[in-house]
Amino acid sequence: MLIMALCCVFIPCAWAAKTTAIIANHQSDIDQLDEYDLMAIFSMRKQYWDNGLNIQIITLRSNHPLHQQFTLEHLGVLPYQLERGWSRNIFRGVGRKPIVVDSVSELIDLVNKTSGAIGYIDANIDIDDEFLRVIK
Repeated sequence: MLIMALCCVFIPCAWAAKTTAIIANHQSDIDQLDEYDLMAIFSMRKQYWDNGLNIQIITLRSNHPLHQQFTLEHLGVLPYQLERGWSRNIFRGVGRKPIVVDSVSELIDLVNKTSGAIGYIDANIDIDDEFLRVIK
């Protein structure tokens, strides 16, 4: 009975609409990513776009609600787990530190200006910018 109750609580979350959207600089030359590729990028296992451009992760601070929502919704991890992986990869010399910003507007601006950048926004924000791509 307990298992059925837990399934009723957690399973619908898997089918819920995403509340965050992935954005990338137009030079990334990509329109869609699957969850595996997204996790590979944000865990620093994939460091280059298919066109050879360096991937630069731009993220909000770990205590920002949108960052917490993004990590759970798209990556299936808690913010501290993601940051622990980043620290490990940076220490090993196999990753570059993500750029951390304080606001969504700053994140959008940096993704817009930074070649190969990727980040995330609230899915309800309309992006009308020729230099940004919303990744599906």
